[in-house]
Amino acid sequence: MKYLITICVLSIIPLAACLTLQPQTLTVNGNSADDIYVKAEAQREKGVLIHGFDTNIKGWFGCGRVDIGHEAEAIKATFENESFSCMGGKLAVNDLSNNGLLQFRMKATSETFPDDKLTFKVRFEDINGIETNYDEQTYEVKVNGDYEIVMVDFSNRLLAVNGDFDAENIFKVKIFFNSKGSSDFSGSVWIDEIRGLPSKTITLR
Repeated sequence: MKYLITICVLSIIPLAACLTLQPQTLTVNGNSADDIYVKAEAQREKGVLIHGFDTNIKGWFGCGRVDIGHEAEAIKATFENESFSCMGGKLAVNDLSNNGLLQFRMKATSETFPDDKLTFKVRFEDINGIETNYDEQTYEVKVNGDYEIVMVDFSNRLLAVNGDFDAENIFKVKIFFNSKGSSDFSGSVWIDEIRGLPSKTITLR
């Protein structure tokens, strides 16, 4: 951010005497304010990284006949003739009580699944083992497409059928694929990032 400052002093002489200061770059702790602003805006747009699977998938698991692996800096879940089967893991977010949006970067492939989209639902589990299994929303990811970002909106949906869900003490997340179960799904799903939207305050462990 550069500013040009011109100071003029009026005198009895018809022409004003002007002192011009050279443009200066505003800095913060030695760094250009322009650079700091650009980086902040880029981070705001990308969101807060909650899970990246670059190096490992420790703490993540499959429900039922689901094989969990690590491939190309992503977690990979392989399903064989499954309906409403899940993958899940410990979530690096402790408190979701004031938040309502996460974004999953994911893709799915299959040579046998007849549909062009795979449905899924997202459940959270609190420290007491209670799941958000009430008033669930269904999402979709394209089959045999590139990575895409799917926005998961759980605003006002952190509710359980039995018991009170503790949104301030989240323990894990579970992602149930082929939630409509029109036919059994055989194929794979990759997730390489889970982010919290920057408009929300994400409390990490």
